Amino acid sequence: MGKRKIPLFWNLVGNSEEETITYFYLVINADKRELNKIRNRFFKLKGHPFDVDFLKGKVEKLFYELLMFKTYNREMDLDEIRKNYGGRVEKDEKLYERKKSVRLENYVIKRVEEMLDE
Repeated sequence: MGKRKIPLFWNLVGNSEEETITYFYLVINADKRELNKIRNRFFKLKGHPFDVDFLKGKVEKLFYELLMFKTYNREMDLDEIRKNYGGRVEKDEKLYERKKSVRLENYVIKRVEEMLDE
């Protein structure tokens, strides 16, 4: 697998009451099948995710998938994520749940559009 040009964007948000972490991974790729492979690799890394949700779509030639899930696993090995993704991994603190889900979706679409310009 060659090095990916488009970075993987991620964020995590802790919930001290539930003692959980919600992870957000935004994967953008021109190959829709590749998104499934990447998602499966992350599930193996994080172990026992729950409350899993996806936001999927396409902007022009790029497919995207925002993977959101909770886990009790507080460990995040960025080197392992980079290795499994095969490219740059960038933290994006604007990836988080909003009161209205359409706002998160609009933000994700904006991020994908930025990748079209690169």
